[in-house]
Amino acid sequence: MTTFNKKVAIAGATGTLGPFIVKALLDAGFQVTALSRTGRTNTQDRGTGKATGSLPSTVKSVQVDYTSEDSLIAALQGHDVVISNLPTMDLEPALIEASIKAGVKRYIPPEFGSNVSGNAKNAALPVFKDTKAKIQKYLKEREDQISYTLVVNGFFLDWGLEAGIVVNFKGDRPVRVFDGGNGKHSLSTRTDIGKATAGILLHPEETKNRAVYIYSTTVSQNEILDIARKVKPGFEPQLQHVTTEQTLKDSYAALEKGGESVGPAMLGFILTSCFSDDGYGNDWSGYSDNELLGITELSKADLEKLIASNA
Repeated sequence: MTTFNKKVAIAGATGTLGPFIVKALLDAGFQVTALSRTGRTNTQDRGTGKATGSLPSTVKSVQVDYTSEDSLIAALQGHDVVISNLPTMDLEPALIEASIKAGVKRYIPPEFGSNVSGNAKNAALPVFKDTKAKIQKYLKEREDQISYTLVVNGFFLDWGLEAGIVVNFKGDRPVRVFDGGNGKHSLSTRTDIGKATAGILLHPEETKNRAVYIYSTTVSQNEILDIARKVKPGFEPQLQHVTTEQTLKDSYAALEKGGESVGPAMLGFILTSCFSDDGYGNDWSGYSDNELLGITELSKADLEKLIASNA
């Protein structure tokens, strides 16, 4: 039976999601080591570039060279779990190999999003094909050497509200509404993603070598927009009604153009995977791991409160 010691190493602890995972691990009694190129502990939202604070003083910060296997192995010695939240996937194979050589038991890659493992259409999108899908295959081929868990949580609901992607209360740009906006989609807050990650380590056998599915709410885009109108009387959001077909066409064209167009193209692919009604498998409310991992679905009142806090 699989058991873990209390030592967990995190790569990418200071970005958009990392601090939420760190907090949940500390709350669950784990000892956290933050790996970074610089050794810094100040946190920053990668999407907006805004400073968000710093890691708790109880977190051990270790400076590593991600291109040096010796550096990584030395930093990972004594840790049973490695959680990667690195912004790019090119460093993952080396980190996985170093984890194996350091005797790490469980690896959690930077999945944290769309249903890539359980949906072929998502796995074929350019934003995932040579990144998340490739790393999933890499881990599966080594599951006799190190176990893994993939976290599927959908779009970051709280971040999407803050960034004006789910609802834009600032009104400086429209929100894309996919395929009429009535389809149901599973979304998660970063707090719940952190709790689920800690829950994986508390249930190592049940979460071994598979994807876990969690959500804070399963809701349509139109329902979110109706709540926004309710919590901010007089508010009428700017909307851009789009189809999956046109979004993919535009995203592929932007990707082909290259340069500064690549970022918007990748966002288009991600939004398609999270909000399209065209078979991208983004509603897992009927088969989630919420109960196992201690996640409670947001009540209607809680959802309204969350949306109102960004109005």
